[in-house]
Amino acid sequence: MPEQTQIEKRIADLRRAFAEDGFEVMTVAWPDERTDHFGLIAKHRTAKSKGRDRKRAYYVEGSARDMGYLMGRLAEPLIQRMTEDYIENYVRKMAFVAAPAKWREKDWPLYSWLVDRVNRLTVPEKPIPALEPRREEIEGMVEGCLQANGDTEVTVERLWVLNLGIDYLFGLLYQGALKMAGTLFFKKAPAPSGCNALAVLNDAANDGSLFARDFMFPTCNVFQDCASLVIYNPLPRGDGRLPVVAMTAPGFVGSVAAMNDRGVAAGVDVVHGGHNRTDELGVNSLLLVRHAVEEAETIERAVERVWSTPRGVCWLYPMAGPSDRGVDRACIIEASASPKESEVGEDGELRYLNFPRKILHQRKLLPTSDFITAQRPPGCEYHGGVMIRWDDYEDPVTRHEYGRFNEGLWSITKWKSKSWKFVKDQFGSDGMINRSHKDARCPAGSYFAPLRAEPGRIVLASNHYVTPEMRLTAMGHVTTALDRHYANGSQWRYDELNRRVAAARWYDRGGTTRRDKPRSLSEEDVRELISFLQPECTDGRCPFVLPGNCFHYTHYHARACKRRWLQRRKGMEPVAIEGATSVFNLKHRTIDSHFGYYGDPWVKLHLPNYI
Repeated sequence: MPEQTQIEKRIADLRRAFAEDGFEVMTVAWPDERTDHFGLIAKHRTAKSKGRDRKRAYYVEGSARDMGYLMGRLAEPLIQRMTEDYIENYVRKMAFVAAPAKWREKDWPLYSWLVDRVNRLTVPEKPIPALEPRREEIEGMVEGCLQANGDTEVTVERLWVLNLGIDYLFGLLYQGALKMAGTLFFKKAPAPSGCNALAVLNDAANDGSLFARDFMFPTCNVFQDCASLVIYNPLPRGDGRLPVVAMTAPGFVGSVAAMNDRGVAAGVDVVHGGHNRTDELGVNSLLLVRHAVEEAETIERAVERVWSTPRGVCWLYPMAGPSDRGVDRACIIEASASPKESEVGEDGELRYLNFPRKILHQRKLLPTSDFITAQRPPGCEYHGGVMIRWDDYEDPVTRHEYGRFNEGLWSITKWKSKSWKFVKDQFGSDGMINRSHKDARCPAGSYFAPLRAEPGRIVLASNHYVTPEMRLTAMGHVTTALDRHYANGSQWRYDELNRRVAAARWYDRGGTTRRDKPRSLSEEDVRELISFLQPECTDGRCPFVLPGNCFHYTHYHARACKRRWLQRRKGMEPVAIEGATSVFNLKHRTIDSHFGYYGDPWVKLHLPNYI
């Protein structure tokens, strides 16, 4: 064990680092017989949740097991709340038939089934190297929770369900297989589900490239109170692991969004795709984000970690960071499950045309295999069920002839065919297929989506595939049914964010005259842009006293001010942020996050000061 004076000096340095970011260290998990390393919990001096509870940040160090153990000692009450309530509440949101309130979690047939199934899948036939550090961290976390509270109900089994349960449920949902436990039937994934990503690179940013994430996901009345920033400092150095700062919640061993000390940042977006596996779950979503940035000195290494890791569920992985080319780059990894040998052709690629429903083939509304091969745009890579579109990816619709299939895809549904006259000219870089969030002009997900971006400078993502190959995998019956609920929202958010970014680049605030040269964007600009869905209230509280002064995108927020009797109420609780919004500065290695409630302030950490 290190000498006490050395430990005390390091803790003093960390106290100063937290103080510079506005935090006060409240608790130290000192080294004991279990570990030579320590952890800290700090609370912000002024930033509070609901104006009451101070925002938290954690620092943990050592091996994966050590970091899990220290987190368990520091955050056992929050971990217990996440494992007891979060997944259960999430599943209840998905159910058509609500479980009786008198049922306790352990007595709920579906929950018992889910615990059993997920824990079986965490022991695959072939060990997955990327899963082993998380296994060690989970086991350490249970030990730490027991050290903090001998009566804790946190278990390894519950932590696996917390970290993998939603992946598994999504895989079943996309397969059309969510009829389980005898009596419970499931519907679409619960709203809100509206993730957005924005990368502003090199000279488009005025002081370091920026990567912004709006991870909008149901908080289930739990996550918003548990969300925290965490610094993971792997020690000893030299084993390839890098320090990471993450937006997450205690109990998760993955990350909603994360960045390492080299400036490689990553996040995850929901996407509805048809290629999933439920027999082998692999590593997905939050776990894969953490895995991608832990040992990646460049964005190319992070990308490789995603496509080379066995996966079981469709997700999008936006990324940004320094590249092997010596400049900052960004990409969107459009991922499905890792394919079996029977699912790929002679060229090693997924058989994309096996996924669309038959009517699209019968009416010859789809490209051929030869067309797909001949028209592949530059700036794209394929690796076993993954398409990577880089910041220099070319629009497949306007430049590579995929657009000629869209009129037929729109016309296959009579009431959508009427929309074609409104959208046929909206496939350029600044188009708007849905002019507002209330429009519904998309034929579910069965069309080839345009690219909105500024090559080499701006990269965007919402919740749909853009590469034609992955679009084809989302044209099956189940995904089409899901996308009747989600495709219009995803396309509108993608287009609207693009419109706002272009306006910020080419027009001065409040101005109407186009600039001669585009403006570089600041962190404040990007923070405002990525927050474009938040309620337009002065303090995040809804309803406003005067009708019409508060605006909600009702699909994306937990509460809306639609009912008149609500408009007469005063002092209503702040609206919860469904998920979390974060802005990373890749040059200065900072994270600025908004989580909890819309009325809460943002909090910021400078990663280099802690390592």
